[in-house]
Amino acid sequence: MDFIARIYTHTNGVILGNTQSIFDIRTNACHAQGYEVVRRPTGGSAIIVDKEATLCYSLFYKVPPSRLNLTREYESITIPLAQNLGPGFSVEGTYYLRYKKDEHGYPIAGHAMRSKKGVLQFDGVINLTQLDVQLVSQLLKLRELYKSGEESRIIMDGTVYDLRGRKSYPLEKSSLVMSEEEELGKMSGLGELGYSKQDFIGAFYKTITALFGEVQAGDSYDFPQSSIMLAQEQLKKELNKGRRICLGHCFIDMLEPEPKIHYGGYCK
Repeated sequence: MDFIARIYTHTNGVILGNTQSIFDIRTNACHAQGYEVVRRPTGGSAIIVDKEATLCYSLFYKVPPSRLNLTREYESITIPLAQNLGPGFSVEGTYYLRYKKDEHGYPIAGHAMRSKKGVLQFDGVINLTQLDVQLVSQLLKLRELYKSGEESRIIMDGTVYDLRGRKSYPLEKSSLVMSEEEELGKMSGLGELGYSKQDFIGAFYKTITALFGEVQAGDSYDFPQSSIMLAQEQLKKELNKGRRICLGHCFIDMLEPEPKIHYGGYCK
């Protein structure tokens, strides 16, 4: 089979990027509230998945090495997906699907891609409902960015860091530039925008059939439980390998602005 697509709900969990330190999350709170902590093989920051609040989707397909360009492949999926979802949805930046609200585009879905042995894997998570910011702040150490002149500092969990995640000194007469907690509170889910889970599934199906031709649909596919358990155990073993701290929540571009793709009514 050259192409597999799936849409699924994930058990409650916190998924770290492959370089992110476990120091960025509150492990005791995650375990107490039933959120499993794992690490994914792709980069970026932490994301919280929830059976009721998020919907996950994946594509697996073969790409000849001579044709492989991750940015172009990303555009070929996300831009039609935004168009099929309808007015207000746009792509700005390599990793997010955004919705225009109050003259700003707020991320509503995050993505990751990787290529291995000629197979490209595209993964996405879309928010079905507005984020529970109080829960997020209990599970993750959210950041605040301060600036004084040309210097910047991050405050996370009461400690001051420089932009490389090293402990540092506070800045005098500094001003708050961005708060993850505030930014996450501005975001909406599909439900608040008047869209249902089925609306998204319909748009996703329309997108992949246009790209890959007729798709044989099925309600579910039973992956061997041993394979799933093996993958989860491997991801858990990788937990302590991340060394970069202060990477925060994946929906907030605070320290490392993503490469830009401009598409949509508000992205000129």
